[in-house]
Amino acid sequence: MRIVGDDVRAGSTFNFALTPTKKLYFDNGSNSYIYESVGDAIDLIAGGNRAFRGNASTFEFRSYKKAGAPVAGDLNTDQAQVIEDTTTGQSFLCYNNGGTLQSTEIGASAETPIWKMMAYG
Repeated sequence: MRIVGDDVRAGSTFNFALTPTKKLYFDNGSNSYIYESVGDAIDLIAGGNRAFRGNASTFEFRSYKKAGAPVAGDLNTDQAQVIEDTTTGQSFLCYNNGGTLQSTEIGASAETPIWKMMAYG
């Protein structure tokens, strides 16, 4: 199979290529998609909001805000997330390990809580 257009290419080896800044949608072209926002940076947009950006050395993701300290029920099993307690302004890196919450405080929240993790290796 081969599809060729101005913005999309699919080759016979099953590689799939998009022109930079063009989007791959998951909801019939509405507001959830993946695209290369700037050179060599991939953004994941969910519900119209950037949830994740990654490049060769940095990952950025938005925090989840809630009133009160995080609990295991805030996350699905094996899910990790930054959770911001809006009552105290503190943020926690959390992980639901089979129903047990593991968390560590990572500091006071910022006005726009996007956290960066460096990729090594």
